[in-house]
Amino acid sequence: MLNTSLAGRVEWNNQANTKSILTPAATANKTLNYQPQVSFGRALKKDEQKDYQETILSALEALGKKNLALTIHGTSFPSIEKEDPGVGSPNSNGAKKLIKLIELNGFNNLQLGPEGKTKNTDASPYTSTAFSMNPLFIDISELTKPEWSSILDKSTFDDIVNKKPKNEDLNTGSSKTAYAYVYENQENALKEAYKNFKEKIKDENNTIIQSINNKFNAFKVENKSWLDGDALYEALSKEHNNDYFPNWPSEIDKNLFVHLNIPGDAKKEAAKNRKSELEGKYKDETELYKFTQFVADEQKNKMKGFSAQHNIKTISDAQVGFADRDIWVNKNLFLPDWKLGCPPDYFSNEGQSWGFPVLNPDLIFNQDETLGPAGKLLKNRFDRIFEKNPGGVRIDHIIGLIDPWIYQDNQSPKNGARLHSSPEHNKLKQYARTEINDLNYAKPPADNDRIRSESLNENKISKYAEIIEKIIIPSALEKGVPLENIVCEDLGTLTNPVTKVMGKLRAKGIGGTSVLQFTSPEPSNPYRMHNIPKENTAAVGNHDTMPTALWAENKDRKQQATHLSYDLIPEEKAYTRRDLFNKLVKDPKELVKAKFAELFAGPAQNVQIFFTDFFGIKKPYNKPGSSDPDNWLLRLGNNFDKFYYKQLAKNEGINLPEVLNMAIEAKGQKFIDSFKSKKAGNFENINKLVDNLKKYTEILKEPEDDLQKVESEDKAV
Repeated sequence: MLNTSLAGRVEWNNQANTKSILTPAATANKTLNYQPQVSFGRALKKDEQKDYQETILSALEALGKKNLALTIHGTSFPSIEKEDPGVGSPNSNGAKKLIKLIELNGFNNLQLGPEGKTKNTDASPYTSTAFSMNPLFIDISELTKPEWSSILDKSTFDDIVNKKPKNEDLNTGSSKTAYAYVYENQENALKEAYKNFKEKIKDENNTIIQSINNKFNAFKVENKSWLDGDALYEALSKEHNNDYFPNWPSEIDKNLFVHLNIPGDAKKEAAKNRKSELEGKYKDETELYKFTQFVADEQKNKMKGFSAQHNIKTISDAQVGFADRDIWVNKNLFLPDWKLGCPPDYFSNEGQSWGFPVLNPDLIFNQDETLGPAGKLLKNRFDRIFEKNPGGVRIDHIIGLIDPWIYQDNQSPKNGARLHSSPEHNKLKQYARTEINDLNYAKPPADNDRIRSESLNENKISKYAEIIEKIIIPSALEKGVPLENIVCEDLGTLTNPVTKVMGKLRAKGIGGTSVLQFTSPEPSNPYRMHNIPKENTAAVGNHDTMPTALWAENKDRKQQATHLSYDLIPEEKAYTRRDLFNKLVKDPKELVKAKFAELFAGPAQNVQIFFTDFFGIKKPYNKPGSSDPDNWLLRLGNNFDKFYYKQLAKNEGINLPEVLNMAIEAKGQKFIDSFKSKKAGNFENINKLVDNLKKYTEILKEPEDDLQKVESEDKAV
């Protein structure tokens, strides 16, 4: 999220937008070709772009929206066609092109996924590392350029691009990550780059490489607390030919940092000797790992600057669990034999066994309220997140930091308990934030009302909230990130303690999340737009839902039409509700529009749109609870800009002027009248704003002429 409101963004940066990436014929002084072309929705002309952006920003301001984010995970970014290695990167020229498009459309945030290193057998970002960045995010084409002293041969990069599997689907505007291919080839390319780097630093007259080396050495010192351990894990994974440490045959290797970290451990000396042996034996491997992380960090910083130039801030995503290498380095900080999961619910009678270890509450805070070793681990993690992502963080499964459901190894999660709400549990009572008298014995341990709401006084609520209040909030403030930029993903079953904590956080400006695909007609439904707290971050869909266009085709549209025909039609136009109901039931495209009008008409000040929804892509990114081989592999196609305008001409994708106008109309005459004595954003009155929204609604639906001026490809993004 942003310090600067969307309203402050109406000034047009002419210099930054000199090279348009949105319209085939917008840029002057380019070579133009004339050829017949299939009709598609037209891009905005250059002389329309400033007015269009001001119109979108003014509408967002009028509707009370502070932040608008596009959600797209790192490997899902598009590429420039001739620079596509088979995986997306948030640091690539394709990402820069996308940033320019969303800036034009009034976005001020990019919601990323978790940014950690994933395994070669698991593409899920939600099982990635807490500190190390994903090497797949490195744009290796940059390493072929003079700024990096050309440490990667361009022929190596070209070979990767030319031999990648052909996964682009022009008809759907999507592509698929060639995960196994790119994992291996990216690793080999980085090995080559590091080898050349080592050779080049021997040349003291190579000022570029010496400067890079100085930065690399500083990076190693600054990040030593996590980098050394992560790099050593990589070396041991090579030694044992297995990157899952519980399967290593050596007891001392499996528990190396346990022996090193625990005072007085009987095997401490043996562990020190083993560590020294490994550091000598695998010096090249550990230095390569560190260099890879350095390159990823440099590119992240560079993209942070580019995004800021285009009024975009990145939001990170903090997954609830820890990766194997995080656990290995910090094994002594976790409760032995307990794992994090979910209790039985509507979706699973057995509950969900996630398998993530649980931090020992006794090691998070010391008795004097200072941070214990586990607390310092969390603090360091969020410090890094906020430093790299000025837009803040989405905290996945905030329940896991407030009142997690845990279960014992080799047992079903349905037999688990709440870590901080089980004063009756022999093994967990020492971690309880409540007392025996607070329990409602008529309710099972997983029930929301197991802890009586009226028993939760301010002191108990503060104990449940202490990780957020004493670690995450100070970290954000120290890094200059406002509290409203902390998003707590609180979907699912909320216990009374979690509900109380979320109320306490909202008073500080920290909100939860609302997903409008879950809306139902009941007046009390928490996802009905009028029930959403203004502090929340709202979206129609996310990485775990079906694309909204596909959802609308398969959903019982009568259920959605029932509440939308009331929520989107003000009382003075109640006579039109039946017409809207019939239209939504008949046409899934109209239902998609209505859901996004609902999103913008509601009180939530922070709005996110998942990339498949914005572009109208009908392929799922992830199917929760499944082992679908395509999970986490969907990418935005490299022709995304042309595809977007083609979609709009077909009444698909998100036509922002159209849904914003629908949202304004849904607010009713009282809302319109409130602008009689004040401006609507950059417009003298709201009627002029509405007229402009209607104008651009139709412009974006216009087809191009069959004979087009097609601009030669602009390589310099």
